[in-house]
Parts: sequence; C-alpha cells; structure tokens
Amino acid sequence: MAIEADIGPIVQKHTELPFERLRIVQTPDILRLTDIRAAVLFVFAAWSGPSTVALKRVTRLLSTLERGLLDVIILDNDCMSGDEMVQLFGHVFHGGGDTIWIRKGRVIAEVIAYLPASEPSILKHTKELLGDSTN
Repeated sequence: MAIEADIGPIVQKHTELPFERLRIVQTPDILRLTDIRAAVLFVFAAWSGPSTVALKRVTRLLSTLERGLLDVIILDNDCMSGDEMVQLFGHVFHGGGDTIWIRKGRVIAEVIAYLPASEPSILKHTKELLGDSTN
C-alpha cells in the first residue's frame, strides 16, 4: 500500500525544528522500534490539514526544550498499511497529528489526534523521556 511521495519538502516547510535534526521515515521496514533508545515519533499525513498544523505546533514545543540525545522521527502515515500500523502500534492512524514517545524500543506514551489542549501532555511526556534518556 505504500505511496511513493517525498514528504521531506512539506515537513521542511512546516517544522519549527532544524530540518537536519529530523529523521524522516517513509518505509516501515526501516522503522525498528527495538533499535530506538529515546525518540519522539510524529506520524505525519501530508494530505491532512490537522496533521500539518500539528507538525508545526509539536515541533515548536520540542524546539523549546534541550533535546540532548532525543531523536525526532517523522513517520509518513501513508508508508504503512492499516495492518502494519496495527502490528507496530496496536491501532490505525487517521492523519490527526499523532505523537508517540519511545524509550528503549517500547512505546511509553501517545497523544492521538493533536489538539491545543494536548500541549501540556506533549511537554510532560517529552520531559519525562529526556529525564530518562541518559540512562
């Protein structure tokens, strides 16, 4: 089901973090959760207005923090089938600007479908992950 389209230019246009600081993943084969030590993973749907707004706002929040060893991964929503999403994350994403925190290969927190009211949770989860990323 993978759709071949480079999301890089759209991400670069809407991120509030330096583009070179992001890792863009457009094939599920290279996303190995078990290899991730500490990361914020943002599921980006290029066709979704809410996802584009969420990318800008989430990366703006992340830009206010000292990110240290924390990876910031932008995962192309359209590179995975629904079955692959369920296999990796337990559910299907619908382009709402979903954010996932991963520590030592495991999902430790999620914010599904970004809303402005979720910003305190985004900061809290990121700070918790940063506090543990030195271990």
